[in-house]
Amino acid sequence: MKANTGTIDRSLRIVAGLRHIGLSLPSVIGDWGRIGLVPPGTGIFRFCPPGFSL
Repeated sequence: MKANTGTIDRSLRIVAGLRHIGLSLPSVIGDWGRIGLVPPGTGIFRFCPPGFSL
């Protein structure tokens, strides 16, 4: 897999994803917090499939 996310993009994805996960724990945003699992994964692995582009 070729890396296709930049440094700033990676940081934003990780922070936004962790925020979603954090808000889902006390049920502030409910099941939508599961969406928060995708951005940190794409940020950590530096690869974002075309279907998950932000």
